[in-house]
Amino acid sequence: DRAKNIVRILEGISGFSPTFECQSLENLRILAVIPVKGSTSLINNESLLEKTINSAKSSKFIEDIVVATDNIETAILAKNLGAEAPFIRPEELSEGYVDIFNVVEYAMDYLEREQRYYDIVVLLEEVYPFRPIGMIDDMILKLINEGYDTVVSGQSETRGIWVKTQERVELLGSEENLSMPSALKESKNIIGLLGLCCVTHSASLRNGIIFSGKVGIVEINNPLTLISARNDKELRLASIIDKNL
Repeated sequence: DRAKNIVRILEGISGFSPTFECQSLENLRILAVIPVKGSTSLINNESLLEKTINSAKSSKFIEDIVVATDNIETAILAKNLGAEAPFIRPEELSEGYVDIFNVVEYAMDYLEREQRYYDIVVLLEEVYPFRPIGMIDDMILKLINEGYDTVVSGQSETRGIWVKTQERVELLGSEENLSMPSALKESKNIIGLLGLCCVTHSASLRNGIIFSGKVGIVEINNPLTLISARNDKELRLASIIDKNL
């Protein structure tokens, strides 16, 4: 506990930049956080939350699973499914403008007040019902073995991506020839899929360097894995696919 407290103090020091080289997986405690706003949705009588909890349970490395919800019924369901829901998150953390990692950090703060410390945090959102077995552990291993601050799942996008602000519209990567075949371009556009899986160190979260440090990308090419269920239309599609698996 004393060592954990020392690390916690160092993480709070401005300018402290931890390094994650040569870490041993056996010595690391890994937490999965599943943020859920409101009640969960069903796909063929199985909730999205159940599917996500089962994905976390399939990991060989995740020690604890916490559902960070603002809904009492969702919290009860999470406990019945074998996860923890030790708190009802504040209403202000359910506003549309709130960063998802603020919710993750709130969960960590709560657990640390209970003297529960973790080295790595895995973010999983319930809207991805078709995570393949082994994906989470592969990302954890990539984080550890290759010394990343964060590893995030992503989808390659070969089409042009335009960034629109109030002042202008700009093509991302416009320094390269727009007509050049994507296979010949030096850069590559990746769409981040944070909710599918994002693995980071607690220290990276504390120091606000989740995506400003050394970031690894795991490209997801399986169309089934990429399917999300965020609205009624997507839920209907996911239900049809799920019935035929």
